[in-house]
Amino acid sequence: MNSEIEKIWKKSSWTVEARQIIEAISDFPKNSKIIMILRHSHRKDTDNMEEMSKLGLTPQGQKIAKIFGRNLPKHRKIRLFFSVVPRCRETAESIIQGFKEIRGNGTLIGAFDPLYKFSNDGEFVLKQAFKYPGPKFINRWAAGLFPTKSIIPFTKYCQNSAVNIWTQNKDKNSNIIDIHITHDLVLLALKLGWFGISPNDKWISYLGGFAFTLQQNKIKLHDGKRIIELEYPYWWQRT
Repeated sequence: MNSEIEKIWKKSSWTVEARQIIEAISDFPKNSKIIMILRHSHRKDTDNMEEMSKLGLTPQGQKIAKIFGRNLPKHRKIRLFFSVVPRCRETAESIIQGFKEIRGNGTLIGAFDPLYKFSNDGEFVLKQAFKYPGPKFINRWAAGLFPTKSIIPFTKYCQNSAVNIWTQNKDKNSNIIDIHITHDLVLLALKLGWFGISPNDKWISYLGGFAFTLQQNKIKLHDGKRIIELEYPYWWQRT
């Protein structure tokens, strides 16, 4: 391993959350299905709204994602899903490469549309996301301040995402880790809509996010800082 990249993985502030998620895996019950929702790795930067959807990873981002894959537990199977945006696909590809280097059993499933298609007007979302960065966008979305013709209502989006991701959890003793590579806005939205964690609580670093298992009467969640147990959202039994 390149010594400079190894130092970034072990010491950099932007890799802290990724390392914490890796460490948290051992705190989940053995043979339980784990679902991870992660932000993509280190990307190129731009202030150009039109370029944002086309951005890929930096070389550093690709190498760190591969290290993340090498640190996943080899005794578990992993499945990777990603947003169609290049930086998410590249993150998933790098993670699976790293996992296979340690002879792990992993599958790159492909793009997972239900998690990312929360709007029929991508230009509207980009404009609002630039105007109201991060938590400000999520708070306005959750409050119903955006027109429903441009973006799916917040609670409906969170419910739809849960149906599409949580129902893949029928075999709870599968020893599988499902990893979804996505964007900071999606992570902030799902933390609020699924778990009631305020988007103002903590910004999400590259390769940061959360991991959880669905148990009979509760959700066991690593929220980026700690393991906590939560009730299911009020709407889950109604789906």
